[in-house]
Amino acid sequence: MILLKADAKGLSPKRVVLGTALWGWGVDKAEAFQILDHFAESGGAVVDVATNYPINKVASDYGIALEYISGWIKSRRHKGLQVILKLGALDNQGSSQFDLSRDRIARLVNEADKKLGESLFCISVHWDNRGQSLEDYAGIEETAKELQELSTSGFEIGLSGIRNPAAYRKYLELSPSDLWIQVKENLLTHQARANYELVFPDAKYLAYGLNMGGLKIDEGWPESSKQLRNITHPAWLVDSVRRFLNENDLYPAVRTVSDLTLFHAFCNKNLGGVILGPRTRAQLKDALDFWGCLNKVMPMQSSHELESRVFGD
Repeated sequence: MILLKADAKGLSPKRVVLGTALWGWGVDKAEAFQILDHFAESGGAVVDVATNYPINKVASDYGIALEYISGWIKSRRHKGLQVILKLGALDNQGSSQFDLSRDRIARLVNEADKKLGESLFCISVHWDNRGQSLEDYAGIEETAKELQELSTSGFEIGLSGIRNPAAYRKYLELSPSDLWIQVKENLLTHQARANYELVFPDAKYLAYGLNMGGLKIDEGWPESSKQLRNITHPAWLVDSVRRFLNENDLYPAVRTVSDLTLFHAFCNKNLGGVILGPRTRAQLKDALDFWGCLNKVMPMQSSHELESRVFGD
């Protein structure tokens, strides 16, 4: 397969980022290490984590994902990993509570730097619902100033879950093309990216949630993330995807939900990369193998045309 080597500037056409949202919640330490081993062996470099992962509403699990990454780096003495650290949320209860004050950002970055060392390369705001009052704007300006200082000291800067991107555009004195922006994007939705693109049209967009909440077309998947998160998919969606997988003539061959979502993301010209969140090493291997096939074939299908074929629009 084609290696996934990509530096912080993202020189490859599409970045492949390893997601860790389920680490400590469906993915134990041993499996996480195996996933990281295979990712690194395959040429992967960029890993995404938030200070509050996993968001499983178990307070004692707060920050486990970051500890797994730190432990792997130390045990493997690996120096090539590049970690995107998302911060802001106050807990892992799934609440909207956050603190993006300059002091807290600086403290969290300092703590993460001790754990990750040179592997920490991107600091990303994670969840910011401000933007409705003058006080909100003053707070966003202070957050932006801290991000500016971090950028000056050599960190890449990212955004995720921002309610008012225009406010950040006003106060953040960085080239939009330098920003890493994470958006939920898949066959069903492009809305998050559309909102950001109004003010950050040239940012590096990374798509998460490719599998539409762990969509499965067959029963009997006890390890599915949809069951962890108690997600129910409508029958029309399951039927549409099942029909397409049985009838399509795409090349390389698309036979699974994972194949389909990766194919769709690969053909989306507005995305700079994808965030994969495999539960097992085997799932990661399958995804990377298919991604390697896509890189070799370089399919030219339009992502919008593909959506129409799947849903019959």
